[in-house]
Amino acid sequence: MNVDMKMLKEIEAYDAFRLALEVSGKTEKEVAEEMGYEFSNCHRVFSLEEYYTSYDKLPKMCEVLGNNIIILWLIAQADKALDKPCHEKVDCPSLLKDAADLFKETSDVGKAAAETIEDGVIESRELRKIIKELSEVQEKVFTMIGKIRKAERYLSKLLKKKA
Repeated sequence: MNVDMKMLKEIEAYDAFRLALEVSGKTEKEVAEEMGYEFSNCHRVFSLEEYYTSYDKLPKMCEVLGNNIIILWLIAQADKALDKPCHEKVDCPSLLKDAADLFKETSDVGKAAAETIEDGVIESRELRKIIKELSEVQEKVFTMIGKIRKAERYLSKLLKKKA
């Protein structure tokens, strides 16, 4: 079945799940059985409620439904998000602030690690603190990468329009 990607950009997730179910010709009960879900959970997936199957189950859901409308909807939504112009300010001061925030978080990792080894005994709570600090570094890194990539895409589009 051919699905209009433009249409998928304009509908909500519950509409995409419902469309996939309708195209399949199956009932919610049949899908529930094939997915190994309780009927009530499956019904919630296809209702207006914001209750969706987990990402790792999406390929099986597509297989059970006999179509990939849900995956195509995700792609359409990602494309739509990437088409939006960059509104985040990416200039020298903001990049410097982001870098300073990143260095601060990295310093927090070092501090947590130093405290952990200080007494020669490593405890679970200390390891969890290091993991928490590393997660904060990771979040800052991905945020910076995201801002820079958005700016890069935006500038690329501007340059193409000028050419």
